[in-house]
Amino acid sequence: MIEALKEAVLDKAGIKMQGRGDCEMLSDLILGQTNEYISYNTLRRMYGFAPEVKPRVKTLDVLAQFCGYASFQQFCLQHSRYERWHRQLDVVYRTEGKNPSQCIQHIFQVPGNLERVELATQIACTYIDAARWVDFSEFCHEILPFIKDQDYMAQLYFGNRIGLRLGNLDGQISKALLHPSVVSLVCTIHINYPDARGFCGHWWERINRIKQNAEIDCLIKCLLQTKRLLLGQPIKKGVGKQILANDTKHLHPILRSRVIATLWMEGRRDFRQLWRDVHGRQPRGLLELNWAHEVTMLALMTGDTTLARYVAELKFQSSNIPFYQLHHLHLNFLLRVLVKVSEQDLSAAYIALRSFDLSHIRFGYRDIAELIHLRLQTALCPEDVGLQAVLESKIKEIDLPYFHGSWKKDYLNHN
Repeated sequence: MIEALKEAVLDKAGIKMQGRGDCEMLSDLILGQTNEYISYNTLRRMYGFAPEVKPRVKTLDVLAQFCGYASFQQFCLQHSRYERWHRQLDVVYRTEGKNPSQCIQHIFQVPGNLERVELATQIACTYIDAARWVDFSEFCHEILPFIKDQDYMAQLYFGNRIGLRLGNLDGQISKALLHPSVVSLVCTIHINYPDARGFCGHWWERINRIKQNAEIDCLIKCLLQTKRLLLGQPIKKGVGKQILANDTKHLHPILRSRVIATLWMEGRRDFRQLWRDVHGRQPRGLLELNWAHEVTMLALMTGDTTLARYVAELKFQSSNIPFYQLHHLHLNFLLRVLVKVSEQDLSAAYIALRSFDLSHIRFGYRDIAELIHLRLQTALCPEDVGLQAVLESKIKEIDLPYFHGSWKKDYLNHN
């Protein structure tokens, strides 16, 4: 990075370093710009006109300040970022008009998996913007093994970025969006409940009409039950029973949580037996928070304090959790508020409410989580007219039939 700084200094000075005279001129320029003195001998050593000696940090800081940075450390951080941006822009330029296989070859020429994920995301978005749907689905199919091999935060980044971009589309759902790789990379990651009556809701319906693997089939059936709830439509009976008949033990715990929520929506109320039916055993030890994700969301959306208490009785690992599970942790804080408000333990409810941070909630859930947060706040501050107005405004903004009508009044009375 010192070599990069030396080049940046010469670019700033507008001179070519050819001898002692240039070193003296540069020394004067640096003094005039920074009020800091670097001797021409130091510059001679740095630029190869005298035996090289490792420069002091103070010298590097002054040179960085000459170039407009606060310190050499800041120069290193910024230079790395600019270099990365330049490299990414170059790759996007070179992939313009290329087929998916050629694009992926360019992606793997850059260093670092996270930068490759970012480039893959940019190129996928470019295909979407150009409505190159066949190329988009082929690209997702070829990049899928790489994305799935990354940590979950990288998968969330890719899926949510693409999902948000797709959510802005109007018109018919392209057949390319029904490709199993597209569904796996995006639809399973970007769950967008506020968009249940929009693009995402239509997409779920289309996916449901074609054959998918068992996990996707289960996910979509559960999502469509939640969609019916949010749109104020009757819950379809027998969906959860059908899923149970195909055995749920092989499903990811978060998907099993969706099955439990679906069965609860269909009328099952024996929570402990329901848990056993879906998981194959009663809960033991500390569970990961995502094991109760969808039943938590269902309890929060409906104000179902009976379900909330059942979930609150479970024991969760809530310390030293991965960053991506902060979403689950903060939903759990809201659940605690719901339970404590229903028990009239307002002091404990306030404490739990102060722990909640909306910024940790994922995009597809955030608007509804904010709505629930506002509703719980109004339960704690019923005389706050301003807060009531904000809640009304949020209900109108989300514009889902379930939250209109009596939801605000009946919330906390649902058992």
